[in-house]
Amino acid sequence: MAVPSEIKDRSGVAFYYGDGGDIWFPPLPLPYSYKEQVAVIRDTVIRDDDIIMTGYAKSGSHWHYEMLAMLAQGRADYVRTDKPTEMLDRLTSEQAAALTSPRVLNTHVPFRLLPRQVIQKKTKIVYLLRNPKDVAVSLYNHVRDWTVLGYQGSWPDFLQLFLYTGVWTNRWFDMARDWKKEIANHPEHPIFVAVYEEAIRDPINHVVRLNDFLGLERSRELCEKIADACSFEKLKSASHNPEIKEDHFRNLWKEGSSGFFRKGRLVTGRTMVHSESERGV
Repeated sequence: MAVPSEIKDRSGVAFYYGDGGDIWFPPLPLPYSYKEQVAVIRDTVIRDDDIIMTGYAKSGSHWHYEMLAMLAQGRADYVRTDKPTEMLDRLTSEQAAALTSPRVLNTHVPFRLLPRQVIQKKTKIVYLLRNPKDVAVSLYNHVRDWTVLGYQGSWPDFLQLFLYTGVWTNRWFDMARDWKKEIANHPEHPIFVAVYEEAIRDPINHVVRLNDFLGLERSRELCEKIADACSFEKLKSASHNPEIKEDHFRNLWKEGSSGFFRKGRLVTGRTMVHSESERGV
């Protein structure tokens, strides 16, 4: 059974994480150690129709998971289960194998820790990128709203951890630089850089471009329906309606918390480090 580790912020308040060695996971319960989970991810058997979605935590992963699942299934219906059900960071190999295709396998690990077969098979990757200022604010609200192992420190102390030590999925700047390098080193690999700010400004075009990248040939009409169904307010409402979506993580949140969906708005503008235009997608 995985045992969470802790670091202390400058005021001595504990921040909990799962020590995977090369990666820090959220301190979710696992049947084995967090370092063993890295090996499980690397050994995941990849199917021809799999879609890999990855990126730093709080970069729009729940939002993009829903869009990608709708595109893969060919209908603008909400997925009954939620993103964590297909999250490699918490699945055993048996659980991953039991998932029904098409799968949107999501993770927060860097390129070098993705399943080996992703590279071998040139599986299509959707890499999520969001302005680090907004990531930090969103992640702070996320971790302090946890009922168990939540962070009880102040925003300035959390920000220092985020900037200089790293939190879940390590430091944002390190991951962003690593992805920029790996994208340049693997020009033959199909990678779509999904910039959060660009998706917020023009969601329909964003869904259309995801569709084109995945080669699914969905109609413009369906892309428009998906963009509408995945608008923040509609998706948030659906996520809180048990008749529409199952949520096995409701007990994770303190009473009154917004859960995975807080505000979903554009605050600080252009994302730093690199953009879609640099990747040519």
